[in-house]
Amino acid sequence: MKTIVVALTLLAAFVLCASAATTFEGRWTDSFWGDNDSYCCTRPNNKLYCLYAQIGIVEGTVSGNTVTGKFYEGGSNVTPCPTGTFTWTLNEAGDAFTGSYTCNDEHNENNHNWSESRLSSAVPTATECGARTNSRDISGKDDIDTVSVCNGNGAYQSSFVFAANFNGYEEGVTFDSGSIGSGFYYYDNNGVSGIGVSLYFVLEDGTEGNLFRDTAVYGQPPAGFDLATEPDDGTHGYLVSPWVPSNPSNSDCQEFVQIKNDFLAQYSSTSAASSGSSSSGSSSSGSSGSSGASGSSSSASILTVSAAFLSLVAIFAALF
Repeated sequence: MKTIVVALTLLAAFVLCASAATTFEGRWTDSFWGDNDSYCCTRPNNKLYCLYAQIGIVEGTVSGNTVTGKFYEGGSNVTPCPTGTFTWTLNEAGDAFTGSYTCNDEHNENNHNWSESRLSSAVPTATECGARTNSRDISGKDDIDTVSVCNGNGAYQSSFVFAANFNGYEEGVTFDSGSIGSGFYYYDNNGVSGIGVSLYFVLEDGTEGNLFRDTAVYGQPPAGFDLATEPDDGTHGYLVSPWVPSNPSNSDCQEFVQIKNDFLAQYSSTSAASSGSSSSGSSSSGSSGSSGASGSSSSASILTVSAAFLSLVAIFAALF
């Protein structure tokens, strides 16, 4: 009997090890952002869902030790590479995977490395890993009527109340029959204004998930919205709200659009001030030698960034 028990124990240990080596489920590192982990879980039909860095989600199909699928991040039409395809391959030990991703706007021309290490084998909940559905679109309101999302023609807009005297406006584009919204928001928090990227998606239990990440505030103009180099003020999160699917009025969804307009006006003012400084620097460069040339180059860089900012924002304006 003792021999049988030992044999069964060893067999169970072997099965557990084999299982751990062939599943992507668990908690993984976040090598790109470094400030939040990635959570993955499997669902029926070999589907894998992951939520990473409180900035994006992936979904794919597992075949053996490989998964292929799509990823989505906030900031579509403004940030580079908001969506694309990926492939991961799990190693034999099950403690790391290697792979790559390709941005949709690169037409499969470039593969970028995407490799992570396991932190835990504990299986996350469906909500933690962003297991979603496309059974409805993202339009509607949360159950306490502080968020309104209007969706149509491949685009969405939203107004929200995050806290007392903390209001905002958001706009972006949608994917997968309107069940995912990737956009950009503007907010005013007691007189302090800022901007950020956002991702809405419908979770399989009917609630609405929202990933957000502030990118900069006044006085820290973003450098072309490239999140790889963008100044990050450290505010990011994952909100899950009970949702009332509906069709809010345009006035509900545009309630705080003036916050966006005020931000753009402020930024235009900042750009004009930079332009004035550039003119002043250029006029002094003739008498200042190499020092003046350096100042002129710096001012030109500021103007280039400002122009890039305004041209990218114009993309959103064209949507509405």
